[in-house]
Amino acid sequence: MKQAYTHRPSYLPLITTYLVPIAVLSFGRLGIANANDLCGSDTGKCAIENRIVTVGSGDSYDTLTDNSGSRPLYVGDAGWGILKIDEGGKVKVGDNSLQIAYGADSSGVVKVSGQDAKLDVGGSLRIGKDDGANGTLIINKSGEVSVGQGTVSLAESKYSKGLIYIGAKSGETAVAAGDLKIDKIQFGLGDGGLVFNHTDSMYEFSPDLTGAGTVQNENGKTIVVGGVCHASCPIS
Repeated sequence: MKQAYTHRPSYLPLITTYLVPIAVLSFGRLGIANANDLCGSDTGKCAIENRIVTVGSGDSYDTLTDNSGSRPLYVGDAGWGILKIDEGGKVKVGDNSLQIAYGADSSGVVKVSGQDAKLDVGGSLRIGKDDGANGTLIINKSGEVSVGQGTVSLAESKYSKGLIYIGAKSGETAVAAGDLKIDKIQFGLGDGGLVFNHTDSMYEFSPDLTGAGTVQNENGKTIVVGGVCHASCPIS
């Protein structure tokens, strides 16, 4: 049975359409030997900007500079960006942060899907920061996302949007859930949301939820077992 706990208006489309050429980079057979293959030559930060990047089976990617220092990863900084981590693909952001839809009016999507698909963020994870930013994280089919600092920030600014999907996106056919290994989700001033749309018969979600946001359970049985739940929590 679908249960929706809505604190904010309905979501706008998750991905903005741009009438510009799209660069698609797919790593599947050779692996990623150098961080610059994905980040470019900027040693200050790693940005997936106005392009789609797919990390596939056998690929292991770390946002290290040539000096062995980690750098933050931006998926949609001033424009838009999409990062897909498929079965067997791995991305590590060292001890730094991952920013999904960082700047004003930016759009960013990260999807971690499939067995042994892993995203390891050593620092913080922010989804939807500045006004107009629209960030999305999708985790399904046993994909795994871990955040060393422990907290995910959603929709930090008043007019920003940040969404996490466990399973499929809202309205789509449910798929197996993925695993989000964090301590807490912090809803900000904007439209922050957490959607469960999966096929699991007993999915436990342990992070604490703080702030005012939206929590929906569209499909599957979800039990929120976090110690603190200041947002509305579904148990269905």
